[in-house]
Amino acid sequence: LDRRLRESTALELKRLQRETDTTFIMVTHDQDEAMTLSSRVGVMFDGRLAQIAPPEQVYEHPASRAVAAFIGEVNLIDGQLRDRRAGRATLASALGNFDVVLNGHALTDDAAVTLGIRPERLDLRTEPPTGNALAARVEAVAYHGDVSVVHLRAANGAGFQAKTPNDGTQVRPIIGAEVWLRFDADDAFVLDA
Repeated sequence: LDRRLRESTALELKRLQRETDTTFIMVTHDQDEAMTLSSRVGVMFDGRLAQIAPPEQVYEHPASRAVAAFIGEVNLIDGQLRDRRAGRATLASALGNFDVVLNGHALTDDAAVTLGIRPERLDLRTEPPTGNALAARVEAVAYHGDVSVVHLRAANGAGFQAKTPNDGTQVRPIIGAEVWLRFDADDAFVLDA
């Protein structure tokens, strides 16, 4: 099915499910389809369930690095926790120190963790901003109409993606330009390494 027909079919299936009050079980490898059609998503690896939750929770608070990478695009930063305090901590990494929200994780100082940030949660800036930020160079830009997907490289070689709206609210990325990637602590998630 082409994209539009696939989307309209998905909406029709959801309508039928509501009207008939019937449980549907759908098996798919298409993450977008699973997220659109489901009230609960089960992510499996090697025949085992890695996470079962509503689509929003699987996307915003994945249970593992594997789930985070499987459901949508994600930028990952490895580091160690420092200075834990009231549900927050500092992530010390090769890219700098970042303020993070622990979201109930019972982790200790010096715990090895991974910070996940979805591309749409990164703001591009031309000047060094306050808060969580890292410098990167624009390598490529893919225009998708309403958004552009910007491929970036940090000084340590780590690759990042940012999705920027094409509505004039963010910096228009230029290949080769040095930019700053900024994110709020609440827009990232901590995963056990």
